[in-house]
Amino acid sequence: MKKIATYTDTQRKEVLYFAINQSNVAKPFVLGGYTNDPNLPPIAQTGGARSFGLSELDSAVGPGGLSWRDFLSKIGCSWGIPIIEKAEQEQSTHYAFETFIKRALIP
Repeated sequence: MKKIATYTDTQRKEVLYFAINQSNVAKPFVLGGYTNDPNLPPIAQTGGARSFGLSELDSAVGPGGLSWRDFLSKIGCSWGIPIIEKAEQEQSTHYAFETFIKRALIP
């Protein structure tokens, strides 16, 4: 899994992220988050993620109940929205992988 964008909310003490998982072609897009509170012991830290594919875009919801578009916008990754939309139109997960890798400069 490669993180494309992350956002740290210091007031809510949480980290939100968008990632792609190239090993899961059916559901490669990952919306996730976890607590980032230094006052909590490690056992109390929580987090979670949801993976979705091109066929699930309309029902994809990220942490906080945000739509995938709103979630990407919130974490500063609104540039990724047209990439996913074009991949959906072309039904090409490969297009999304290549474009995100080039844009985010992921090794």
